[in-house]
Amino acid sequence: MLLFSNLAQVIDAKSPHPIIEELRTNGRFKKELHLRRDVNASSKKTKRTDSRENEKVELWVLTPKEMV
Repeated sequence: MLLFSNLAQVIDAKSPHPIIEELRTNGRFKKELHLRRDVNASSKKTKRTDSRENEKVELWVLTPKEMV
């Protein structure tokens, strides 16, 4: 299981998604489950600017492929 944020892709659209690249190029794993959810807003008590409207958190469940 991997918990992942797409923040790199939000900041730089040309940045490749490392998990998708692994699945596409290496073939060591197969995807069992992929869930995406919006990131919660930051606390109202913080003074940081909240630029998370496009950010997603992802849960990936990968299993090793059978090697024959």
